[in-house]
Amino acid sequence: MQNDQEETDRLLEEADRLFSAEDYEAAAAAYARVIELDPENPIAWRGRGRGLVYQIRYEEARQIHHTTTPDVDFDLANRDWWEEAYEALTRATELDPGDRLARHDRGVAFLELEREDFGFIASVRAAKLQLESNTRATELDPENAIAWYGRGDAFANMHRWEEALESLTRATKLDPEYAVAWYRRAFPLRELKRHEEAFESLTRATELDPENAAAWFDRGSALAKAERWEEALEAVTRATELRPDDWMAWQTLGQVLHTLQRFEESRQAFSRMAELHLHD
Repeated sequence: MQNDQEETDRLLEEADRLFSAEDYEAAAAAYARVIELDPENPIAWRGRGRGLVYQIRYEEARQIHHTTTPDVDFDLANRDWWEEAYEALTRATELDPGDRLARHDRGVAFLELEREDFGFIASVRAAKLQLESNTRATELDPENAIAWYGRGDAFANMHRWEEALESLTRATKLDPEYAVAWYRRAFPLRELKRHEEAFESLTRATELDPENAAAWFDRGSALAKAERWEEALEAVTRATELRPDDWMAWQTLGQVLHTLQRFEESRQAFSRMAELHLHD
């Protein structure tokens, strides 16, 4: 019995590590193994569902980046993933009704499954549904930072930058340690040309979540634009350490190193960028 608990704890720790490293497919699989050992573990059910949600979002972004026409097979698989995510998150909320993260992402999965024109090309409609859901949540509970984040994220997806900033700022005030909200808040700030504030928001995001590769990359890019080259080097280097297969991070690193006249290191970074981009 004790050995089973130790194995459960070990697998749960590994799953959390994979999720933090943004390897969502592996994380979802790891949480599933925890569920096999402990079917009543609400953290594992939540992790399984959230891992699937983030995996779907990553695949949608990849599809949008690499294709110009809808992929029907992808959309069918996508719907199956949403159904599985919804079921896992429903189980998580049954086991722990107070789990706000599970309830929020369960709502996201439900809205995706309710979409008549299901598919990644319906992103604007999805954002409107996300906005309606989270606006209602903030009306019911004005202190719900997650709902304010969801509302701000929806506004950002619709390019309504002032409203996005207002909601995301509200989320960070309600929960000053909400790392993802600080990161997302930088997007509308950047679009509104409030670059110093965007940089401060990204800095806060990396302080709260030092494993967020995207925040380090965006922070480094902002520093490079401000010609703060040494600081940019530190930030972008960290991004490549956290996400070594990100060719854009290696490209930016090469540019920063070249500006600093560290030409051999710059050549190596560009070489790595070209190698990754070739297979992307």
